[in-house]
Amino acid sequence: MFKLDQASTPSLKPKLKSGYTRLGIFGNGDRELGNIFVHPDWCKNNVPKAHEFILICEGRDERAQSGRIDDEPGWRYMVMLVEWHGEWAERVAVGWIKKRYLTNALGDGPMWKEIILG
Repeated sequence: MFKLDQASTPSLKPKLKSGYTRLGIFGNGDRELGNIFVHPDWCKNNVPKAHEFILICEGRDERAQSGRIDDEPGWRYMVMLVEWHGEWAERVAVGWIKKRYLTNALGDGPMWKEIILG
């Protein structure tokens, strides 16, 4: 679980032409851990609020420089914001959080769940 709210860090990329809203992903201590772009209509009733995310994969924006890939900063988790409808979940958007901040998830932190993606 992470909280979505207006991003507090400046965007490094130009504004998206799609009209989607850039939000910050926040954990314990109100620290911004990552970003996500969501449809503005979805934002109206769902921000600011805590939401469930699933981890999809880990990756980097840039290639590692020193050859010690695991120790270098820049690793991120791609995350999927999901919204539950009874027993099934719907994808709302995909974003990212810095890998080292995963333990800053709200509540008891990350938990294992099996979710079937269709």
